[in-house]
Amino acid sequence: MSDSAAVDRAVFTALNDPTLLALLPDGVYFGVAPQSKTKVAIVMLPSHVDTDQFQGTAFETSTYMVKAMVKENSTTRANDAAARIQVLMLALPAPAGYTVTVVRRSERIAYTEADPDNPDILWQHRGGLYDVMVAPL
Repeated sequence: MSDSAAVDRAVFTALNDPTLLALLPDGVYFGVAPQSKTKVAIVMLPSHVDTDQFQGTAFETSTYMVKAMVKENSTTRANDAAARIQVLMLALPAPAGYTVTVVRRSERIAYTEADPDNPDILWQHRGGLYDVMVAPL
């Protein structure tokens, strides 16, 4: 029996990459990072669809939002981290119990917002929505 959480674990394993963590030393978080962290990768799962076949699942498609969140006025670090995120996501290792059939970036994320405590400081958000299709073994 397949476990969809294995796909989540594969994403986090891929993102715990030394090159990415050098750019985002405060780590990789699901949903939200602690308030004190200023250079992080955020992962969310806004969508998941199972495609049924006979008595089981033929495919699972998870859409992951993966982005760098950097508290800097420059976009350089966030852009470099987003490029590394794309390399890592497109080379996603097979999760336990699955075969990876397709990984693609369906949308790009790139926006800036002012820090709520100090509008002179900016948060850079860069990354993408990644569709990960897997087939249970």
